[in-house]
Amino acid sequence: MPHYRGIPVNELLGRASFTEVAYLLIYGHLPTRDELAAYDQSITAHSYIPKQVQQVIYTMPSTTHPMTLMMAGFTALGACYLGQNPAVAGQGVYKSAEVQDQLIARVLGKVSTLAALVYHKVTGSYPTPPKASLSYAENFLYVVKADGNQDYCPDPQLVKVVEMLLVLLAEDGLCCSTAAVRHLASSGVDVFTAMAGGAGALAGINDGGELEAVLNMLQEIGTPDDVAAFLQQVKNGHKQLCGFGPGNQAARPLTEQMLEELAGLHTDDPLMQAGLALQADVASDEFFCAAQQQHPGPNFHTALVCRALGLPIQYCTVITAVARAAGWCAHWKESLLDPATKIARPQQDYRGHWVRHYESLSVRDPQSPDVPEGPTLVSPQVLEDPWSPEVPEDGRSMVPGQQVLIMSEASGTMGDRNSSSSSSTGGRAMGSDSSYYSTLGRAA
Repeated sequence: MPHYRGIPVNELLGRASFTEVAYLLIYGHLPTRDELAAYDQSITAHSYIPKQVQQVIYTMPSTTHPMTLMMAGFTALGACYLGQNPAVAGQGVYKSAEVQDQLIARVLGKVSTLAALVYHKVTGSYPTPPKASLSYAENFLYVVKADGNQDYCPDPQLVKVVEMLLVLLAEDGLCCSTAAVRHLASSGVDVFTAMAGGAGALAGINDGGELEAVLNMLQEIGTPDDVAAFLQQVKNGHKQLCGFGPGNQAARPLTEQMLEELAGLHTDDPLMQAGLALQADVASDEFFCAAQQQHPGPNFHTALVCRALGLPIQYCTVITAVARAAGWCAHWKESLLDPATKIARPQQDYRGHWVRHYESLSVRDPQSPDVPEGPTLVSPQVLEDPWSPEVPEDGRSMVPGQQVLIMSEASGTMGDRNSSSSSSTGGRAMGSDSSYYSTLGRAA
């Protein structure tokens, strides 16, 4: 059973809010009522996105992957707070606990709003400013689904499922994305660059990108009636079962809780029903459950929640990034407080040529068996449409009718403008016990 700071996660699901769990991960203990209220207020106060970052998101190509937009957004945020960037203010700036806490609240506050901007960029829908009166999970649903309707009220059952999902995904030890955050942080980069690195690692198909594979699998299955035939193809080795694995056995009580809540959504969506039927059939099939030890993992249930939300397939990993930001911040702060932390540089296992000497072009023999085949050169292709629209200084989108969130730092309020133009915890730094295979180069 996974634990957060010693507390079993199943004790937190359905009982603790996401910000409560974030506080636990980052500071090592559950907050009091007053501490939680102050923390929620601090996160909400940092939820606005600077206009320059909005312009970065909305000027990206319409076909940009949502996780690429998240990385671009994180990087652009780093450019907006140079006074707390070690490269500008000096490495000592992060020795201040006050600065650390402010940056963490800033990351947690902005990541959900950034995710909403990415959603509206991808779908072309209307962005709605968050409400200070709503919880973190409620606000996320509100800014994503309200579509400009300020009277929109998220479904309480769906809010509960999203809250549980955020808690379940908040921390995953030294997984690939978290290791990337710590690796980058060890070099002294600003926190937003570290977050962008974590998002980049999370986007990979072997990490959070598995969500897309799960949803593509469900689309291939189609309906609950087709589950049995699909599982037979998996047994025959013709198909792959995504979102399941032997490593998920310890988290089975958590997935059962998620299944119960998902079933309560009462959705008629055939893919949702296919997903629930798939989980039930795998659990009752001796081949998968006993022999193969295939159990649903967090990515499987995240995919079902994304489907219940009606989110685009490629957007689903963004949900994991929003939740995982809490764990990333906890590891980032832990690395800053650990006096033994030093720049991460894994040992390289060099297996290339040991000593060779340079030969001039005139004596090199391209037919020699010792010369590896060179790269295949591809002729440069001319872009079909080299014209790239500019973004007006007032932040309006160049896409007709597209909306851009505008927030004033002076007033701390959000507004919008219409486009009128005709044309978005654990572990130290890696040491000698960690090695990477390489034939490229070796240290002297």
